Amino acid sequence: MVSIGCKGYLKGLLLGAMFLLSIVSKAQIPQLLPKDSNQQTDAQLDSAKEKAREESIYSDTSMTALLTRLEDRVLQLNKDLSLLRQGFDTSNIIEELPEIEQGLEQVEATLGRIQARANLRNLNSFKVIIQQVQIRIKKLQDILNGYSGTLVKIGENQSKYAADSLHQKMPGDSLLRLSYLEKLNPMLQKKVTVDSMLAQSLKSIGLLQTRVSSSYFKSAELIDQVNNNIKNYQSHFLQKDAPYLWQAGLKNQERSFFENIKLGFRRNIGISVYFIKRNLGALFLTFFLGALFFALNRISVHRLKKSETPNWDLPLHFLKNKIWLPTLLVIFTFLPFIMQNPPAGLVQFLWLFMLITATLIRWKDWPVNFRRMWLGIFGFFIIFSIDSFLPSSSYAERWVLALLNIAAITLGWYMFREVLKDKSRYHQLMDESIIIFMIFNLLAFVMNLSGRLSLARVGANTGLMSITMLLSLQIVREILLEFVYLQVEAYKHSRLTGLLEFNKLKERFRTTLSIVTIVLWLMALLWSLNLNDIIQEWVGNFLTKERGLGQFTFSLSSILIFVGIIWLSMLLGRLVSFIFHGEDSTVVGSRKGKRGSLILFVKLGIYTVGLLIAFAAAGIAMDKLAIVVGALGVGIGFGLQNIVNNLVSGIILAVEKPMEIGDVIELGTRVGTVKEIGFRSSKISTFEGSVIIVPNGDFISQQLINWTHSNNNYRRVDITVGVKYGSNLEKVKNIINDIIQVNPDVAKYPAPAILINEFADNSVNIRVLFWTADYDKWVLLKSQIFQQVYEAFAENNIEIPFPQTDLHLKSIDPVILEALRGNATAPPKEN
Repeated sequence: MVSIGCKGYLKGLLLGAMFLLSIVSKAQIPQLLPKDSNQQTDAQLDSAKEKAREESIYSDTSMTALLTRLEDRVLQLNKDLSLLRQGFDTSNIIEELPEIEQGLEQVEATLGRIQARANLRNLNSFKVIIQQVQIRIKKLQDILNGYSGTLVKIGENQSKYAADSLHQKMPGDSLLRLSYLEKLNPMLQKKVTVDSMLAQSLKSIGLLQTRVSSSYFKSAELIDQVNNNIKNYQSHFLQKDAPYLWQAGLKNQERSFFENIKLGFRRNIGISVYFIKRNLGALFLTFFLGALFFALNRISVHRLKKSETPNWDLPLHFLKNKIWLPTLLVIFTFLPFIMQNPPAGLVQFLWLFMLITATLIRWKDWPVNFRRMWLGIFGFFIIFSIDSFLPSSSYAERWVLALLNIAAITLGWYMFREVLKDKSRYHQLMDESIIIFMIFNLLAFVMNLSGRLSLARVGANTGLMSITMLLSLQIVREILLEFVYLQVEAYKHSRLTGLLEFNKLKERFRTTLSIVTIVLWLMALLWSLNLNDIIQEWVGNFLTKERGLGQFTFSLSSILIFVGIIWLSMLLGRLVSFIFHGEDSTVVGSRKGKRGSLILFVKLGIYTVGLLIAFAAAGIAMDKLAIVVGALGVGIGFGLQNIVNNLVSGIILAVEKPMEIGDVIELGTRVGTVKEIGFRSSKISTFEGSVIIVPNGDFISQQLINWTHSNNNYRRVDITVGVKYGSNLEKVKNIINDIIQVNPDVAKYPAPAILINEFADNSVNIRVLFWTADYDKWVLLKSQIFQQVYEAFAENNIEIPFPQTDLHLKSIDPVILEALRGNATAPPKEN
């Protein structure tokens, strides 16, 4: 046992010594090598380890990542290649560009020929044409810019592929590398294809962009040239531009009078057709609205003819028959104002049709003599319109124009005398417009004599515009009022509410429409005088000029925009209120649609949106709006509590709906029908005919009794009838019951009740309770029942007793008793 333990112990010592020796030897080996050799060995080892790590990664885990990135690149290349192979549709651009370039060259050549003798109408026509060409060019530029943007994006993708190291990294394993190259090479080939097609597409699109840009620059130069000619022409507008009329001759005339007419007519027709082709959207929209206007009128008229509404057509004059004529008049009158800068020739054509339709509408209203004179207006309109577009003047034209001016003055005088005989047969301001017509023709004659031919042309044409436009616009105003009346009257029993009085409707909106009529009339006159650009520029500069008030800067245009939008919002709110609950109805007890809260919210929304739009359109920042709101908060704290209380109460009324338009309510001692629920106050129409304006806060703070809440028009009627003691009460009850049962205004449910109420001093009182389904008839119904009961009692000998009192005397002087009986003489007089 001892020998075995010793052996084990020695063996352990030997192993420990060998372990220590190995550690010492390892520690001494580096000290035996040179220092540089140690660093180089470490670098090689690190490089070998890094290489082994990369090869290990790319040969194993990174192969999936490489393939995923490669697939993404291939998908994007396929999309780009598909776009490039599909190509960009430039066929329309290639077809339009030569037409645009040729048109600009023709305009440039024509302007060069007529620059010295062009009138303002011709210059404006050329300006319109160039502007339309610019619109076409901008559309082409937008298309090409879109194509160019797509190509630029494809080029950016190609640049990313070129900078990517995807094709530089290869898997370490030879089999993996071979498999990866099989997928990489097709991608590289597609990239080369995309680069080639991209370069070709960029070149073709770039060439087109260059041509389009050149056309745009040329059109801009022509616009500047025309504008300069117009300004130069306007600066010399009042100066002499032709010889005196008695000095004019046939010398140096380029073409004859009839050649001028033919050329001017052909030129304006071509310009008008070109403009219409480029503005079909506005044209279709206008005619669509006109068709809608016609359809709504026809439907309303048909609906009213089928209804039992008596005399519904009495307020109508223009929309009673032949609705298509008023529709055409509205279209031809407003179309030149809707289209953006139409050529003068097209405007004259449209307003000629306007004159024809207006004449057909009013033809039967005029006396025979005036009709004959009005035919002369037609002739003058056509001749003066043609004369205003002549490309150059001629000897014959000037003498014809002078004679026509004299004839127009003479015609105007006879028309004026005819109108004064009975002004009620004509529209308003007819005599004034005739006077303006004569004054302009007199000025045109004087200008023609003095060698100012351009002014003579303008004056003659403007005189006709004054009389024809005023006639048409006033007819259109009445047509629009009748249109509103028809829509409201046709749907008052189903969707809209209440009976509207057309005269009040006209009075409410006549002022607004009259202002619009005068503004449009002045715009037409300024256009005819060729002063619209000057006035527009001057007014624009005046309104947009920055003004200062302390640190606050503003412009008059921003103020006008703000006030205008607020005014339109208020007008729209009034129109909604007026149409949808008929606040001007004279029928006090009529039931209205229960939509007062909805109308209140709609008006609140209109005013809120209008206010925000007004601030935004006027360029007022929202932080300034916050200042205004803060100022209002201070005002509320100082003295606007009642106003705010009523405003909030109005919103509460709209939300909780304790009453609606048409409800019959009691508020304290006030009883009536709710006529209007406003923001600050509401209106109650009493049965006596008065209107009570109650602050909304009173409806919240006081007890409100609503007789017709939740669209309930039922009302219980309570009457009391007294009969003589000793009457057959059962017979009395049967008589009353028969009277109630046969009355159609008495509701069957709840069933009537006839009750013995009390034994009064002189009668037995019977209480009769019954219901009526129409609240507005309960007073009349009560009266009818009383009358029928009285007549039935009389027929059946049932007495309704008079009030009487029985007097019982316990003691009386015998002398007085005998005197009362009539048997005794008067008592002796006392001494």
